[in-house]
Amino acid sequence: MYSLDGQKPEEFATPTGIAIQGEFLYVADSRNNRIQKYRINHEALDQLEKEEK
Repeated sequence: MYSLDGQKPEEFATPTGIAIQGEFLYVADSRNNRIQKYRINHEALDQLEKEEK
């Protein structure tokens, strides 16, 4: 979750990049000088589709 403070686990102050390796998702948070690691569980949460004009 993005937050202005974003110092708690699973919060971000300045997310600047993501990477996927195997079953893990890594999120770089430059303001907090950290990378958070998540396990990908293959559950689809949402789908974004292009609107037709």
